[in-house]
Amino acid sequence: MPGRSQNRLQPEFFTMVSPLVQTLGAAFFQSLPESPGVYFFHDCDDRLLYVGQSGNLKKRIGSYRFVSADRHPRRTLRLIRRVHRITWRLCDAAAEAIALESALLLELRPSYNRAGVWKAPPGWVRVSCQDGRLEVRLRMGEESEADESGPFRGGFRYAFPALVRVLHAALEKRYHPWDFPCGLTRATVGPEHAWNLSGDTGPWLGNLTDFLQKGDGSLLDSCRGILAEQTLTLAGLAWWEEQFEMLQPFVRKEMPGSPADA
Repeated sequence: MPGRSQNRLQPEFFTMVSPLVQTLGAAFFQSLPESPGVYFFHDCDDRLLYVGQSGNLKKRIGSYRFVSADRHPRRTLRLIRRVHRITWRLCDAAAEAIALESALLLELRPSYNRAGVWKAPPGWVRVSCQDGRLEVRLRMGEESEADESGPFRGGFRYAFPALVRVLHAALEKRYHPWDFPCGLTRATVGPEHAWNLSGDTGPWLGNLTDFLQKGDGSLLDSCRGILAEQTLTLAGLAWWEEQFEMLQPFVRKEMPGSPADA
């Protein structure tokens, strides 16, 4: 995600103190390492609530300061209010963090994690374009059908909403969460989505296909470039950082092998 200096920031007229900042203090977030790793949320009784991973712990953990009711599900709001302590384990590379998180989720099964705590069937994505309309469909199952990309690990069902939001931003030129259709900012979305195309959309279709079939990151890079030109609040930037974080494990340069390995 582009840094602040590369974005025109929209003023935030009402400053709300984050529950995490109240609990942990602002200095805690400044001290976080900018390294790959796995992080752990604990409650006041030191029970494990949530496990996550990131290629940049400082950015990812820091983004939880901006959790709000208009951009995040109630489950996430409840989680943030319960967090009393945050710990982490550093990794040498993003791929190592992804692999460690996967193993820990199956072993520990934290109460606030949904994806990765059980082995779900793989996901398959079909992209079609006809009569000026782009359609994307996610299907979960053991076997592929015609013209589907995959297989993706079961957790892809939770990354699929982020992919839909990236496509919506690129094709509809809507960059603020409040401009999205009702329900599109939720943790889960429907399996089928469509957009009417206009102008030169060929590069977007090519980037989407390459992302799904080859794990190419050009789609995400293009969206990052567009967002760098938009007027976004710090909370808006953090929200988009979450979307890219969910999709990054399916980029080949971040994880060896094909998207099927992600």
